[in-house]
Amino acid sequence: MKKILYEQQVDWNWIKQRPQFLAEHLAKGCEVHVLYRENFHREGLQQNSAENGVILHPFKTLPPFRDRFKALTALNQVIRRRRFSKLYKQLRPDWVWLNYPSQIRDVGTNCTAKIVYDCMDDQLELHCPPALKEKLPEMEKELCQRAHLVLASSMALKETLCRRYQLNPDKIKIVRNGCLPERAQPAPLRPAENRAFRIGYIGTIAEWFDFSLVLKSLEKFPNLEYGLVGPVCVENAPQHPRIRYYGTVPHEELGLWVQDFDCLAMPFQDMPLVRAVDPVKLYEYIGFYRSILCLDYPEVERFRPYASLYRDEKTYLQAVEQLMEKTEPPYTKKQAQQFLAQNSWDARAQEVRFYLK
Repeated sequence: MKKILYEQQVDWNWIKQRPQFLAEHLAKGCEVHVLYRENFHREGLQQNSAENGVILHPFKTLPPFRDRFKALTALNQVIRRRRFSKLYKQLRPDWVWLNYPSQIRDVGTNCTAKIVYDCMDDQLELHCPPALKEKLPEMEKELCQRAHLVLASSMALKETLCRRYQLNPDKIKIVRNGCLPERAQPAPLRPAENRAFRIGYIGTIAEWFDFSLVLKSLEKFPNLEYGLVGPVCVENAPQHPRIRYYGTVPHEELGLWVQDFDCLAMPFQDMPLVRAVDPVKLYEYIGFYRSILCLDYPEVERFRPYASLYRDEKTYLQAVEQLMEKTEPPYTKKQAQQFLAQNSWDARAQEVRFYLK
């Protein structure tokens, strides 16, 4: 059984997404040890279980103060590297799993294990402290060069990495995001009585969220409301009587919240960061059996049978109006089940285990 030291960039108890799901499903055929830094501030976290025998190794650092103090940032980097080194010597893993460019500095130069770089976002487009942002291209290049296997969650990411670092395309394998078919929670549709039409969003609310579209639609449709479920990671998120922020909720309880929504949306800005994403939330939205509204870009083309895709403000407002007239999804529950079964996290983990030779 292969042993994997899986260094995760986010707290295990952050909103559950690709890193946690892949670790859990890889553990069905591998010994998986997850190393992660606990968030100093515990707001927005939940209690995520570690399934299938995943072994968690949390560690603490000093309060980062958003990396405003160079000496403190440097000390935290030392803490990270020592924690990694200690666990690496203890485990002697076959593979080291990394999902952020700066983690290559934790590994150091004496690592004899094979390295996996799981690239799930265009990391150079994500917001981060200026001092780190300057170094990220160099770090990601080193990580890509040293990695025995590079995974990309989308074709756009594979093309970006190949172009950016002159990589051999054969080195990069596309392993898309997935879902948990066994936890699909088709919620009953709300009765079409005289009431507000409610659009829901589930996920992190960050710089990619297009509040201008939301506000424009609220201005145009007086009987429209939004419910946003997830941590808010932007300053000055607009306050509006018909926008409700619910914060983070346990993953297994999302189905209860969806019952109050007529439609689930992904109102994102059209930007390079978004265009590189294979959105986990679309898989989950299909499992909830709701009409779906999503930005139109190449990576979501395969979701077209399940979603209304918009290109700009005009087509977004048109789509909202059409969905308000016909709330029933354009797909059946059976079609949803078939799609989810073909795109499960278990299937993704099987792909990965095939590559971990």
